[in-house]
Amino acid sequence: MKDLITLKRQASKSKRKIWPKVLIGLLLVLVLLVGSFIYSLFNAAKALMSLPAQDFNPVASHLMPSYEQLIFQPVGSDLQLNGWFFQANKEIAFRGNVIFIHDTRSNKLEFGLDSAKLFSCFINKGFNVLAFDQRHCGQSQGEASTYGYAEYRDVQAAMSACYRASGRKNFILYGVGSGVTASLLAWEALPDLPSEAALAEAKDPDALLSRDDVKGFIFDTPASSAYDYIRLDISDYNFLQKNFYRRYIPDIIRISASGPERVNLIPLLGHIEVPIMITRNLPDTLLNQATTDTFITECVRLKSETSYVAEIPQAGHLQGFILDQEKYLSDLGDFLDLYYSSANSPEA
Repeated sequence: MKDLITLKRQASKSKRKIWPKVLIGLLLVLVLLVGSFIYSLFNAAKALMSLPAQDFNPVASHLMPSYEQLIFQPVGSDLQLNGWFFQANKEIAFRGNVIFIHDTRSNKLEFGLDSAKLFSCFINKGFNVLAFDQRHCGQSQGEASTYGYAEYRDVQAAMSACYRASGRKNFILYGVGSGVTASLLAWEALPDLPSEAALAEAKDPDALLSRDDVKGFIFDTPASSAYDYIRLDISDYNFLQKNFYRRYIPDIIRISASGPERVNLIPLLGHIEVPIMITRNLPDTLLNQATTDTFITECVRLKSETSYVAEIPQAGHLQGFILDQEKYLSDLGDFLDLYYSSANSPEA
């Protein structure tokens, strides 16, 4: 009887010793699974940012209006960015500088060889144009695209380069796709006016940029969230992609770019006092239509007197100009003539 009791006690002690080991084992497995998941998220984000950009057509340089090539660098970076500066028709009164900001992994010729017609439209209306390749795109350097979260610095650098080339400010920021994010973040990062300290330290105070130098925006296919452009490139074919990748990868890209924390772009509209033109395909075949609907509704509500909405009633994504150049350029011309007539131009 005593032997039986002893055996039971020993078995009970053995079980008590085993359970901690089992729990530790389960915890280790859980830690490994979580670690593997996080690793896969970061790898997927890195792969997304490193996707190759669209090939640049070298023949295009011979088919564009006359331009000056500009090489410039974002502040605090050694990346060399490549831009083409098109000077306005000198026979027409100067009306402003247009900074053309392409979509992720595209290049300064967002609309291919037809971009020449778009640039000529501005040139012949008295606008300088700087079309440039963002980092990791076209003829510029860089190893990753971050959907505007680092590229907003490229936009500011382009504005400075345009000023150096023209001696004038008065910018219209023209963003296409994720270029909308880059343009809005660039504007938000600018000071309302240069500080006295900055003016005192600057070698060329006139070159300092501020929000006051931005006189308008043109948005081709805006989204209410900066993350909507990132999610366009994230598949949702399986449970992991649909429920985790699409949720967390945008945050990883933003953090890796050391960019602003802003995700929702709508609140910025309430602080912008200059004219905004919005154009898009209707319906959009890739971007959730609701996100652009929200952007347009809020823009018109907040800026009823300085909002101009022009839609191309053909299915596509960022293809409004390609599908109906006549309407696109006509709408663009109407917007420019309405808000930037030579009589009302900043330099008139």
